Amino acid sequence: MPLIDKYWFEKMRELTLTFLSAQVILWQIVLDWVTAEPPVLIKEQQVQLLFHIM
Repeated sequence: MPLIDKYWFEKMRELTLTFLSAQVILWQIVLDWVTAEPPVLIKEQQVQLLFHIM
């Protein structure tokens, strides 16, 4: 039983780290879009694309 728990703990930690690093990358992309001159995409497109990626 402890072995299974340890396995799932490791898997969850892996997924969490992957998700967090993906979020950081997404936020960098969003910030690049928002601060771009002129704006690359209108806000609605940005949001739709963000949800599509996730």
